[in-house]
Amino acid sequence: MAKKVFNLVNFMNFLKKVVICLLSLSLLFAKDKALADNKPIVKLAGLFDLSEAGKEWGEAEKNGFLLAIKEFQKKNKRIKVYYRIEDSGYVGAKAVSAFHKLAVIDNTQYLIGPTWETFVSIAPLCKKKKILCIAPSHGGEIFSKKDNPY
Repeated sequence: MAKKVFNLVNFMNFLKKVVICLLSLSLLFAKDKALADNKPIVKLAGLFDLSEAGKEWGEAEKNGFLLAIKEFQKKNKRIKVYYRIEDSGYVGAKAVSAFHKLAVIDNTQYLIGPTWETFVSIAPLCKKKKILCIAPSHGGEIFSKKDNPY
């Protein structure tokens, strides 16, 4: 069990670095400004398995995501970061519903997740909606396809 926990801690630290890098890069493309203080706004979403088979990984992803946002906000007070988190439930249909909420209602610019195989259900939607998606726990073939930059 100790080895599994160690791997999840390493994974959480990796995810934290990915989110901080994504937030930093997003400054180049920030379109929205907060009305009151004219700060750039970055909209992030996390789509993780928080309730089913990938629950341990999903919790580690969520924790890394939140830690990265917290650290980024401490160092970059001139940027507003809005984020939402949804549970994919490790089910393709639930992940798709959560994606639509995040993409359409919350107007997310960047998506971290989903956990494991549910990414296959989300990848075509990311391309269609032009939302940059990083799914650190999915290492499938879909990442290597040249026609899908999202």
